[in-house]
Amino acid sequence: MIKLLTSLLLFTGLNGHTSSPKASAIASMKALFPGLGDSKSIKTKGCTFQKDKWMGMILTKQSFEEKIKFNKSCDLQGNFTVKMDTPFPVNLEVRGLKGYKRILSNLMFNIAFEENVVLNLAMKNTVLKGSKDLVFDLEYALYFDPTPKDPFKKHKGGKLYIKRHGKTKINKTYPLNFKKK
Repeated sequence: MIKLLTSLLLFTGLNGHTSSPKASAIASMKALFPGLGDSKSIKTKGCTFQKDKWMGMILTKQSFEEKIKFNKSCDLQGNFTVKMDTPFPVNLEVRGLKGYKRILSNLMFNIAFEENVVLNLAMKNTVLKGSKDLVFDLEYALYFDPTPKDPFKKHKGGKLYIKRHGKTKINKTYPLNFKKK
């Protein structure tokens, strides 16, 4: 699950530099959801996410506390309680994201039953704290099939809504799809 969540941040045109608000928002998504894409600017491979508990949370809705600490291969640090079907706050220190030091967000996960089972992820009122705060919302959906090795292989996609960068209002929506190659 966490490996999938990092992959979410692979986006067309993102080259590891965070010079634009769009690239910065996507880089923060990569940090929060390791496994959804290649992160060039934030290292998450060594973050000690509790992969079994993430999958258990999806299947049983059992909440748990996630604790992440900086190390040579992890640019995130902080604690948060993961919940299903209920927004929960995330407040993480981040390294390696040029111009930003912290990610604040309200995350929410839920399952929808359509033609296939869909895991919906939402980051609401997310703020990348730095010299110019970046404020955005992000919604993303993945098809969930618990039988194969990679239960989140297929992506439905989503959208990124950038509200503000520093004092500049942006109010732009971008389509996203972090399909695995």
